[in-house]
Amino acid sequence: MTRNSDIRLDIQGLRAVAVSSVIAFHYGAGWLPGGFTGVDIFFVISGFLITTSILQTEVKEGTFSLLRFYTKRIRRIVPALALVIFATLVAGWFLMMPQDYRGLAESALFASTGLANVYFYLNTGYFDRAAELQPLLHIWSLGVELQFYLVWPLVMIAIMRAFHTKGPRTCFMLAVTVIGFAYASFEVARDESYAFYLLHPRVWELAIGAFVAFLPPIRSDLIRQALALLGLVLVIYSLVAVNSTELFPGPNALYACAGAAILIASGGATTFATRVLALRPLPSVGEISYSLYLWHWPILVLIGNLHHGLLLVITYVLSAATYRFVERPKYSQSSAWVPTAAISISIVAALMITINQGFPSRLPAQQQELAEYAYDNFEDWRITKCFLNPDQAQFASECEEPSAGEDVPKIVLWGDSLAAHIYPGLKAYGASSGMSVMQFTGSLCPPFLKAELIFDRPNCLSTNRQALQAIERQKPAVAFLSGAWFHYLSLFPKGETLASSLAPTVEALKQAGVEKIYLIGPFPGWDEPLPNVLISHLNKFGTIPDRTTYKLTSSILAQDPALRSAASALGVSFLSAIDAMCNDEGCLTKTGPSISTLTAFDIGHLTAEGAAYFVEHISARVSWPGVEKARAD
Repeated sequence: MTRNSDIRLDIQGLRAVAVSSVIAFHYGAGWLPGGFTGVDIFFVISGFLITTSILQTEVKEGTFSLLRFYTKRIRRIVPALALVIFATLVAGWFLMMPQDYRGLAESALFASTGLANVYFYLNTGYFDRAAELQPLLHIWSLGVELQFYLVWPLVMIAIMRAFHTKGPRTCFMLAVTVIGFAYASFEVARDESYAFYLLHPRVWELAIGAFVAFLPPIRSDLIRQALALLGLVLVIYSLVAVNSTELFPGPNALYACAGAAILIASGGATTFATRVLALRPLPSVGEISYSLYLWHWPILVLIGNLHHGLLLVITYVLSAATYRFVERPKYSQSSAWVPTAAISISIVAALMITINQGFPSRLPAQQQELAEYAYDNFEDWRITKCFLNPDQAQFASECEEPSAGEDVPKIVLWGDSLAAHIYPGLKAYGASSGMSVMQFTGSLCPPFLKAELIFDRPNCLSTNRQALQAIERQKPAVAFLSGAWFHYLSLFPKGETLASSLAPTVEALKQAGVEKIYLIGPFPGWDEPLPNVLISHLNKFGTIPDRTTYKLTSSILAQDPALRSAASALGVSFLSAIDAMCNDEGCLTKTGPSISTLTAFDIGHLTAEGAAYFVEHISARVSWPGVEKARAD
């Protein structure tokens, strides 16, 4: 996404289309669901331009220098990048909570060293809700490009020395593209986040641009016109037909990449399609596309509550100013010391913020107490033992409660993290009522027994079968099923419903002798982590409420009726977490006057206090085995 003052007007226009599409997608333009593929168009353009530049100096002039190449990349990329990173850190001081501010600083460190894509691969998914809160998320693509620039000149030198004529070089580049595409197609099915963020599954997108750089000019005007039109159609199709619910990149990235490559190959302003791309104001927008890309996302994340029209004006003004005063000045043609110094300042600032935990001391006392709130769920959830991480394939023996005597009634908790967060409450209630609690939970591992309904968790089906075997052995009287039901429902094959997905599980539990099965509905969700919601409420209204509807995720509340219907269809009992945790005044935020009694520690997972409150308020509706026996006696 870097600027090149010597490129063709149609390529500048293609850049304008790419950056405008990305911005439109991030602003929620429903008519452009594939706007994010603008990044893939940028990759093709970058591969073409960089390879053309190397060919120009290596082949035609014989003056290629690795040192000069890297210095030139630093001069063009780093000044604007350093400015945006530093400005985002400054804005974050005033607008972000300490935990989020520390996260911003960590991402800034990786972004400043060309590893933003690695950071976000390890910490979030591009289409995840958490990604919406990351002001530097978009820099991942720049990380891919920087890593490509680091290795590509070496590849090119090797190609030039190994093959002395253009034909073999072109064939080699085609092979890199085809093999890279095949690898990306395999990788995206195995690990979509890995394929999305990292260089090697993306390299084919840059390589296809490099392949075009090796092709001879197309001499037939008819063929050139037809190809340009085909390229334009493919790009448009990618922008309007591809969407974020499909596996991406891989095959779904081919439309944008092939379209961009064909448009570039069809050459100059000699066709209808390329003349359209060269029409003003597209080349002017393309000229500042790098700055537009850098600025648009942090502005949207940090001050997105403003009118979108105003945000776009701010973005354009800052981008134009950055292009005029940062990208173009004389020092961009001098040594690399200025950009190196600029990025060093950002690195030092990010380190200071990280070391000081986001500087919670900058907040007033009550806000600071909320900002410093921390809940460690490791022991409460029995993480790595009875709440398994994705790479784990075996529950610990203690999850089965083998030490409990045969006369001790048992209940079982089965599901994902929205089951695990109930365990502290069930454990406390069970201890006071003479029951033991079996726990079989895993990260994004719903209690399904159909292989086709489990996504991105290769061990989930086997651990669910382990759970069922333990249930058959221990014969618990009561089972609780809980999960992020509607997240999974959005991924189901056509025709699958929540009731049909859980039917094999319910039938297996009944056959195992479970007397009573409870399906737990969705828990209250917040637009931000609950401590942040309360800080925002305190800033806006001057109070920390015990209950509130402020920043409550309304879409989650609307899911209760569908879950109730699914439970009825399955012939099991339904427990509404919404009814337990919420009333007309709103949903519970804390169980006592102290901040330490918050009911949730993030956007929806309960603390031990919240779990205890939930279990206490559903207890009258549950046929507890030990309690019912005592009552009968």
